[in-house]
Order: sequence, then structure tokens, then C-alpha cells
Amino acid sequence: MKITEIELKNLFSHQDTKLEFAEDKKLFKFSGSNGSGKSSVISSLIYGLIKDTNKKITNDQMIRKPFDSGEVSITISDGTDKIRINRNIGKKTTSELFVNDEQLKFQKQTDLNDFISEKLGIEQTFQETHQFSSEITERFMYLSPTQKLQFLEKSLDLTKIIFVYKLINKKINLENKNLEKIILLLGEKQKQVKELEEVLKNNIEEKINIYSTSIVALKEKEEVCKNAIEKSKNDYNSMIIEYNKKVENINKRISEISENISSETETRVQLESVLSDLQKEIKSAVSQIGSIDAQIKFGLEQNAEVKKLINQGKCPKCKRAITSNDIANYQNEEAMLMSKISELQNSKKQLTAECKDFEEQLNMLNSTLKQIRDKISSLEIEKKTISNELIPFKNNITNKKYEIENLSLEIQNISKEISKHQSSIENLKSNLKNTNQDEKIQTLNNEIVDFISQQTEKKEILSILEIWQSVFSPESNIRTEILKDYIKIISERATNYISKMFGEQLVFELVFDSSDNSLYDNFVRNGFSFNFFSLSQGEKKRIELGVLLAFYEIMSLAENSKLNILILDEPFDGIADDQINFVMDTVRTFVYKYNVQTFFITHNAALDDMFFDYNFNFVNVDGVTSVT
Repeated sequence: MKITEIELKNLFSHQDTKLEFAEDKKLFKFSGSNGSGKSSVISSLIYGLIKDTNKKITNDQMIRKPFDSGEVSITISDGTDKIRINRNIGKKTTSELFVNDEQLKFQKQTDLNDFISEKLGIEQTFQETHQFSSEITERFMYLSPTQKLQFLEKSLDLTKIIFVYKLINKKINLENKNLEKIILLLGEKQKQVKELEEVLKNNIEEKINIYSTSIVALKEKEEVCKNAIEKSKNDYNSMIIEYNKKVENINKRISEISENISSETETRVQLESVLSDLQKEIKSAVSQIGSIDAQIKFGLEQNAEVKKLINQGKCPKCKRAITSNDIANYQNEEAMLMSKISELQNSKKQLTAECKDFEEQLNMLNSTLKQIRDKISSLEIEKKTISNELIPFKNNITNKKYEIENLSLEIQNISKEISKHQSSIENLKSNLKNTNQDEKIQTLNNEIVDFISQQTEKKEILSILEIWQSVFSPESNIRTEILKDYIKIISERATNYISKMFGEQLVFELVFDSSDNSLYDNFVRNGFSFNFFSLSQGEKKRIELGVLLAFYEIMSLAENSKLNILILDEPFDGIADDQINFVMDTVRTFVYKYNVQTFFITHNAALDDMFFDYNFNFVNVDGVTSVT
């Protein structure tokens, strides 16, 4: 989807402004001085799409004086379809939607807005992932770790998992109620059949024999169940013994791993201490080198001043006419100074060599420290994996326990059934023969078969729903696994874009902490971590832009957004002119790779028009914007 036209009437400084965007163009530049009306086109565009400018602007502030209403109209190309959104802004905003010039009717304005959001694929973080501007309040890099994770979940639409979970619970409750009704009706029908059968006794002796045979079979079944219980109890006891042995073995292995972790951790702490000492040595050496350079510079400057006075025929100390003794003294002093400077330069050379040696040691220790940390991490994973080995044993013991309980329950049911059959035999002896109900019994049996089929179907549905309930449950790890995959992709893509814009390798990493549901960021340059907020304004802007491009790419991968646009509002403020080409090349490559319709707002004179496919120049004359 791409925007092909936007028209503003009596909004901000626009009296009647209409901009058309060719579908085969990608980079559109909005240029002009501050206050010329560039950003207000974007504010109107965002308002037309989602009824929010993210600038806390009221309707009255949007409308151009002295008018009491304004209008924004947006036309969007969607394959062969043409979508047009009209928003009339006044004391009460009204909206219209047309598809191929045919108006779609909605009962409520909120229904129309929901339809637009779904049709265009506008997700919850649309502005933050499609618009780069200092006026955006929810900028990713300025959010807290908890808010960063919430932002990512909104971007990936993972909040729908909870919504689906609630829908499944609601469906399960409904199906359970339906199942209860079916069971109740089935019981009533079965009761009716039983009552009819008890009066349809053509041969009491035959029925008695049937019940007697059933009692014998039930007693045999009861004996089988008792034997099965005995066997299951023996199996259960054996499982308990085996489980205890397994626990002892696992505890021993865990203890060994814990000792290894403790040992490696101690080594890591020692290495970190040595690293700290080395860094101090390097810092001290650098400081001494700087001091030596300052001494050399000062000595040379003083010597130059003395030489200048001598050349002018003046005594360097008292400015009188120079004598041959003064010259001889100066030459001796100059020789001593040059000797001292030579000594200082030798000291500097020695310190420089030592500093290089320290740095090589530092790199080696850093590599060793990384290996130790990786080993500790591997041991922790192994420790957790070993603990999981007990799960199958626990499950088998639990299943065996349930098996014993079920068999005991079955014996109880058999005993009740035997007692019931014995009672039935006694009742049969007192019943009279009755053959007038056969047809009714058949009808009831057909109804019972139908109810049993419904009951089976409902149970199958409930079984499937319970599986999905488990999958989408907040306790499941589906959300965590999805987050981990996308966090890795975002980190890699952001690193790529940021490094290109900086002209050097700069690693950006997002770290998910499931213990407190937070998302932390980390930056590494030349092997050292640094804080985002310690950077200059221009560096922060490049990082923010790189992260935004990564999120935009994720939106494309997740297929959450269908409206393929990107808005860059003054992205180069604070960025040095010699860095702009790095940033612009990165943006241009991204735009053409993903076929993104990009609106670029700038008043930066250093930005060449050759970077763009089309340029709109904004001018404000007497409070009215014109565009050329």
C-alpha cells in the first residue's frame, strides 16, 4: 500500500494544499524554512490515518483561523483498489471512507476507525516504528526496560496472545455448560429407558440369568482389578526406589557442577581484578606520555623565545645588549636543554612500548575472561538440564499413582454395580410382563445414541480447546520464544544500520530478562560497552534512526503493517555535515530494498537534492503555505 495523494483545507497554515506522490517514486523531500508548513502536512497525514498527531494538539489548534473547520483527505493505492479517507475537523470530527469511490457505511465512528486500522495494518506502535521525530513521546531508546519490552510486544502484536487465551477460556466455559446440559438430558433419557425396560419383562428368569451372569463377570473383573492394583503398587514402590537413586545421582552431579562454577567464578573475579590493574597501568602510562609531551613542547617554546632575543642582539635575561659571554652561556644552556629533551623522548618511547605491551596483555586477558564466562554459562545450562531429568520419573510415578486410584475407583464401581444387579434381580421377580412399550423404548434409545454422539463431540472439542488453552496460557513459554527470536533479529539489523551510519563497527544488543519482564540495551564499540545517554545529540539521533529502521524491518517480517511508509522529520539536526552522507546512504539503501514510500522533512542546506526522487519546496507568505 502506498499514499498517492493528500489534500489539506484550512488546516494549520494550509489554505488549500494538494500533494501528489507518484507510485514509482520512493524518496520525497519536504524542504523549506522553519514555519513553512512542512511538518503540518505530516501531522495532518498521521491524523487522517489514526486520528492522533502525537503532539497533543487540539482540533482548534489544527484549524486555520478564522475558519471553524478544516479537512484532510488521503488517497491510498492498494493494488487495483483505491482507498480514500476524509476527516472533517471541527468541534466534532466526522470521518468518511471510500473504496473505489464507493462509500462504506458504519454505525459508529469507532467502527470506521477500527476498519481503517485493520485494512491498513496499523499496529499499536505505528507512529514509533514508522515516524522519526524528536516530538514523538514514546521513542524506544528513552523508555524504561519494562516499557521497552511492552513496546516490542505491541509492535509484534503479542498482546493478542492474552486476548486469544481469554477467548479460549470463554469458549471452554460455554462448551462445559453445553456438555452439562447434554449429560443431564442423557441421564433423563437413560432413566426413562430403564423404567420402561423394567416393566417389559417377557421372561423374568431370563433377565435374572442375565443379571446373574453379569454379576459373575463383574466379580471376575473385580479380581482382575485387585491383582492389577497389587502389581501397580509393586511397580510404584520400585519407581520410588529408582527415583530416589536418580535424585541422589543428580544431586551429586549438580554438586560437582556447582563446584566447577564456583572455581571458574573465582578465576573470573581474579582475572577481572588483573584487568582492572592493567587498565590503570595503561591510563598511568598515557598520562605520563602526555606530561612528557608537554615538557618537551614547553622547553622548545622557551628555547625559541631565547633564540629570538639573541638574534635581535638582546640579552635573554635582562634585555640589555648581548655579549659574547651571554651567547656562550646560552649555547651551554641550549645543549643541556636538548640533552634533557632527548632523555624525555627516550622515556616517552619506553612508556609507549610498555603501554603497547599492557594493551596486548589486556586483549589476551579479555579473551580468556570471555572463555571463562562462556564456560560458566555452559555449566549453568548443564545444571538446569540435569534437574529436568527428574521430570519423566516424576511423571511416571504420578501416572502410576493415578492408575492405582483409578483401579480402586473401578473396584468400588464394580461393587456398586454388583449390588445394583442383585437389587434388580429382586425387583424383576415382582414385575409383571408388559409388551406395550417396545416402540417407545426404541425411540428413546435413538435419542440416547444421539446424545452420546453429542457428548463425545463436545469432549473432543473441549480436549482440543484445553490443548490450546495450555499453549496460550501466560505460564507457557510461547511468548518468550517468540520474543527471543525477534530480539536477536532486531539486535542484528540495528547493529548493521547503526554501524553503516557511524562508518565503523558499533554493536547494538537487546537483552531480555524474563525474571522481571524487562528489555535492556547494550552498546559496544572497540570491545568496550558504553551508555546511550553519554553520547552527543548527533550520535543519539543516528542510533535512534538505526533502531527505528530495525523495528520497521521487523514489522515487514511479522507482516503486521501493510501501509509501506516511513516519515523522517528533521533527522539530521545535531549530526555533523561530514556524517550526513553515511546516514543518507543507509536510509536510501533501506528505502529501495524494502520499497518504502519515504517522506523526508528537512531545512538542512547541506542535503543534496540528488539523494531524492522528488522535492516539494514549502514557502509561507503572510501565514499561508504554498508548495512548488
